[in-house]
Amino acid sequence: MPDLTFDGDVIIVTGAGSGLGRAYALELARRGARVVVNDLGVDESGAAAASAGADATVAVIREAGGTAVPDPHSVAERDGGRAIVRTALEAFGRVDAVVHNAGFSRDNFFDQMTDEQIDSVLDVHLRGAFYVAQPAYAAMKQAGGGRIVLTASTAGLLGAPLMANYGAGKMGVVGLARSIAVEGAQYGIKANALSPGAATRRGDDSSAFRFANRPNPIDPATVPGREWLTPERVAPMVVLLTHRSCPVTGEILMARSGWFARAWVTASEGWIAGGGPIQAEDLLQHWDEIAGTGTEGTELPLDGPGWTVRFMNERIKPLLAEPAANQRS
Repeated sequence: MPDLTFDGDVIIVTGAGSGLGRAYALELARRGARVVVNDLGVDESGAAAASAGADATVAVIREAGGTAVPDPHSVAERDGGRAIVRTALEAFGRVDAVVHNAGFSRDNFFDQMTDEQIDSVLDVHLRGAFYVAQPAYAAMKQAGGGRIVLTASTAGLLGAPLMANYGAGKMGVVGLARSIAVEGAQYGIKANALSPGAATRRGDDSSAFRFANRPNPIDPATVPGREWLTPERVAPMVVLLTHRSCPVTGEILMARSGWFARAWVTASEGWIAGGGPIQAEDLLQHWDEIAGTGTEGTELPLDGPGWTVRFMNERIKPLLAEPAANQRS
């Protein structure tokens, strides 16, 4: 199998000053990509300076013979997103892929979470995905294609106590990636959501609010196989998803500790009540059919409106010809 090289493709990586984003940027540059390294150098709460930010990552890339430019703009502002893409266009003339990795968390009990904690996290994770992806999408559309990778999380896919703001933003990113995938297909644009896992500064502190305030506190240092939880063991998935040979679009991928997988949206066969009046008691009576077994179901495809039309034609239309008396059981 041939090596996946980028031959000068231009890739934007947000939050690339440390952790996962830094590992992505270094590996993409090693494989020949020209990388726009975006980072503000803030800590995991998004407040205080915690690293040298983009400049340090760029220096490592250049020392290894790669090509990169730093970008200091905030993804949490529309003008910042435009500026990040403008950095790529001014430096290299195009944008082939975007990896929106920038993020932080501000944890709290759900009933005590403040507007500032909600808004600041949604601004960088969800609105930031819009603000960076929109101008990049426009450039890709004009150029005939590209790849967009948005960062999801198990906090969204599975839920997470004390992180309702973070989980909501990350699940919103999944819907955004899948929607971009449907709309962008006609322009050669692919978009996917990646849920990564690695021991970075965000997930390394046992005193962090989300670990210490659980009913059963978690100490990350005691997790088995922690030495495998490195950003470098996630980066190969980002390489594939940003490469011109990327085999998928609209998918939810997971990567951690060398484990790579696809997650998907599934529905049970369900129960169709038919055309007569429906009462809540009917649902309770048929709850086993509604809930399904947990091991059976149908994977739902991309394109919600399109699926709805197909569902109505395939599942509901045949019932319309049945006598009303036989439509409910």
